[in-house]
Amino acid sequence: SISGTVVDEEMAPVKGVKVSATVYQPYSGTARALPASGFSATTNDEGRFELKKLFKDGYYHLKFEHSGYAMMEAPN
Repeated sequence: SISGTVVDEEMAPVKGVKVSATVYQPYSGTARALPASGFSATTNDEGRFELKKLFKDGYYHLKFEHSGYAMMEAPN
């Protein structure tokens, strides 16, 4: 699983951010896109999220979306 906390520029937690794993790359393989559903979570009141049921041993690209902020993508 991948978990974390989303905060704003003032380090305050951000509720309602959709966090999605968009690409998976095994350590010794080729990257592949993940389906839009099944690999996402939404932050709670404390800004926390957890993506469960992920593949083991690899890298993920994450996308963060919230209507009040610019969309961001980042490799894990």
